[in-house]
Amino acid sequence: MSVFHFRDFSIIQDQSPLKVGTDALLLGATVQITSNNPRILDVGTGTGVIALILASRFENATIEALEPNHLAFNEAQSNFHASNYKSRLTIHQVRVENFETQQKFDLVVSNPPYFIDDLKSDNLGLNEAKHLSKDAFNQFLQASLHLLSPEGLLWLILPKEIALKTIEDLAHNGIFLQQKVRFHSNSQKLDARWVLAFSRSEAELHEKSFFIRNNDGTFHQDYIQHVGFLHAKKL
Repeated sequence: MSVFHFRDFSIIQDQSPLKVGTDALLLGATVQITSNNPRILDVGTGTGVIALILASRFENATIEALEPNHLAFNEAQSNFHASNYKSRLTIHQVRVENFETQQKFDLVVSNPPYFIDDLKSDNLGLNEAKHLSKDAFNQFLQASLHLLSPEGLLWLILPKEIALKTIEDLAHNGIFLQQKVRFHSNSQKLDARWVLAFSRSEAELHEKSFFIRNNDGTFHQDYIQHVGFLHAKKL
């Protein structure tokens, strides 16, 4: 059995096309809440790792998760039920474009498929998890924003090139960037991922940057301070 152990919960990941990766940890550790009792939607939860990170960080948060892939859905559901946060976690087997609810969310978070109109592999599940057409990516953004409360924040983690295009496209539609956190693989490989927070309200942009690893492959102090608390073992 493939299991990833965190400090406060564990993730079984035998069947899900995408396993626990650094992107999920970076996003989960970076998200900030905007209310005392936030309603959070995790779009494309996969194994449920981001939803569980947020549940462990924010004890008053109520979190709903969406996952269309039936294998990932079943594993995420099992991971939720095995955690100490199961009473605050709900999962739906549906794409965000087809999710029907009257509720609006204070935060919508996603580690979305970011290979846009790119070459695909022979693994259908992996294709679904990592690849989207440009139109499908835009539909994902619009559906996510539709579920956001007027004062809410949309949090995403993306590669730099896709992030820049997303910032530009959303700005044209009155959606403004409020936070940008740049994560560098090391001093030789900058801007591996950007974590972005968008809002309907224009405000001062807050920017930070962190290194994930040192050039020798060990974890950088930035990563240890920002994400290390999630790991089961001390880094």
